[in-house]
Amino acid sequence: MIILKISNIFYIFRKLICTFFMENSVYLTNNLEKGKTKNIKYLFFLFPTVILLTFSCSNHIGKDISINSPSQLPSSAIEQPSSASSEFVLGTNDKIDITVWRNADLNRSLVIDPAGMIRIPLAGEIRASGKTVSELNQEITSRLSKYIVEPHVDVNIVSISSRKVHVMGEVNSPGTFGYTEDIPVWEALAKAGGFSDDANRENILVVRVEDGEATVSALSLDFEKLIEDGMMNRSYYLKNRDILYVPEVKIASIEKFMKRFSAILEPLISVERAIYLAPDVVDILSTGKSSSSVIVSQ
Repeated sequence: MIILKISNIFYIFRKLICTFFMENSVYLTNNLEKGKTKNIKYLFFLFPTVILLTFSCSNHIGKDISINSPSQLPSSAIEQPSSASSEFVLGTNDKIDITVWRNADLNRSLVIDPAGMIRIPLAGEIRASGKTVSELNQEITSRLSKYIVEPHVDVNIVSISSRKVHVMGEVNSPGTFGYTEDIPVWEALAKAGGFSDDANRENILVVRVEDGEATVSALSLDFEKLIEDGMMNRSYYLKNRDILYVPEVKIASIEKFMKRFSAILEPLISVERAIYLAPDVVDILSTGKSSSSVIVSQ
């Protein structure tokens, strides 16, 4: 006769709850946003699930993933987060809305041009690239105050093109995604709809272009541990324009894969020299496993 301790039963139940939440959160959110109220019944399960996750996973908050201590990760491979209080800095091709209260004729939807400039009646040409929203707001307000008594200006971000990451390979919705705050790997994967059925869930490729050379590094993550942590561990951050590629579990021909891989990368990056594969990448592509648990970068 097998007797399970209450703590063991709770642990098993907690893992089931965490797993369900991970696999269904994107589905529920998308359907609710689309107004599919027939799925509202799931909320009666989702609410207690969130409560349970808050308490059952809270003992993991602040801990690092066991197989990948941040101290082991080369700084050149994964970007560390900036201060949480830092404000998003605008860049070229970002789209913004400018509203001047009681002066509707000055309202504009503008895209920051390649030179980093925008143009507003009365205010003239203003450099927007490199400024935060509040800094741009102050600049516009200052210029308009010469013509309008106490102008009230609102600047809002409509879409972001200056900061983006690409998520490709074995994910459900591959694409390019803009972001305003530092973005961890798991969040980029969530934006792409999560893993497909054939995905290698333990090893992911990170493509980064520096000095005209593209380096493909291997990032090994224990996603089961991430789920247990309530997805609160944010130790692995991407840099602007990084490419996250999820390979298949096992690839029969590396040569054929590289031809297809290069074709996928070509529209996304400009590389003067050949793509460089870090040593562990070959292991991952041929066997589906890495011989090391850290990012390899040279």
